[in-house]
Amino acid sequence: MVLETSFWTVGYYAQVNQYLFDYFDIYTTSDIKDEILKPPAQFPSVIYPYAKLFQLLLDNNQFKIENPGNTMSVFGKADSSSILLASEQKLGLLINDNRPYQYAKNIGIPVVSVPGFILFLYKDKKITKNALLRKIEIIKPVTSQGLINNLLSCLKNIKPWEEK
Repeated sequence: MVLETSFWTVGYYAQVNQYLFDYFDIYTTSDIKDEILKPPAQFPSVIYPYAKLFQLLLDNNQFKIENPGNTMSVFGKADSSSILLASEQKLGLLINDNRPYQYAKNIGIPVVSVPGFILFLYKDKKITKNALLRKIEIIKPVTSQGLINNLLSCLKNIKPWEEK
């Protein structure tokens, strides 16, 4: 799977990124790496917690850094490079920005949003329904309502595994 910045940052706050490595080999691009690790301009010494975790995992070779052979200008450099790498390498895409998510989906790239991954973790019995609902509340302000609604719609059709 190719990791895009929006998934990493939102997934960090939802506390799901640590599960990614149990299921996927994670690829990312130099543009994504640079975007995640870039400190805020007004406070160049600040290291965001999600950036610190990314750097630690990068230093331990948990990410495969590859760059696409082509370029496109539909979105910013980071979104575009992640979509292109996923397309060229025939990989899925971990992304949480709605417009690039929909674009990638429409061109046939398998996409996973943070809400989708949360639902997957619930179905795989790694988190409880209460944890799922708490995680959704955390990410609501920074996640498209459409992506949230998809999860909630799917959740209606899943029997809670905690109930016997």
